Amino acid sequence: MIKVFLTDDHQVVRRGLAVILETQSDLEVVGESEDGFDTLEKIPRLKPNVIIADLQMPNMGGIEMIRQITTSFPEIKAIAYTMYDDESSVLAALHAGAMGYVLKSSTLDELVLAIKNVIAGRRFLGSPLPELAIDALINLSKADDKDPYCMLTAREREVLQLVAERNSNAEIAEKLFISRRTVEIHRSHMMKKLGLHRPHVDLVRYAAERGLIKPVLQADR
Repeated sequence: MIKVFLTDDHQVVRRGLAVILETQSDLEVVGESEDGFDTLEKIPRLKPNVIIADLQMPNMGGIEMIRQITTSFPEIKAIAYTMYDDESSVLAALHAGAMGYVLKSSTLDELVLAIKNVIAGRRFLGSPLPELAIDALINLSKADDKDPYCMLTAREREVLQLVAERNSNAEIAEKLFISRRTVEIHRSHMMKKLGLHRPHVDLVRYAAERGLIKPVLQADR
């Protein structure tokens, strides 16, 4: 039995996927959550084989969540499940560690096929992404190991995500259970590591270029 965990900030999407996937005799939905933080708390206990993750979510987005999961739990396979079909989103998800990338407009058969492929250790990039997927994989293979983003700590990446989502230092401190001063220190360290200068504008633009957010924030529907 393949154990599946669903992460999407829209309950109707999670419930619909759960009902559909459980019609498959070899799939079991063992849990679900609405954001990355909640997912990271639940998966050590639920031990899923596959995570199906939306990319654009509040608090911790899907990209950073996938990165933390595939780093801490390499046995868990991640599939990005999103409406975004641009190369930057595909590349960001693959670079974070996703083994699969499926559009929400795809059929159930394609999502099930993605699950079977990643469980078998094969990448799966659904239609209509073939040329885009090839380009993204080529770019991924050429990625610089000295990418400044890789120098950020897990906490700095969380702060970056929240800054990019227009949260104030006070709001970030409350969500991460740290002090405002600690948030300021993380922001300062991020700016230096990434070579940025304007504390808010540059961080938001950088996050958009990395595929962590969209240039115009909107829900991933």
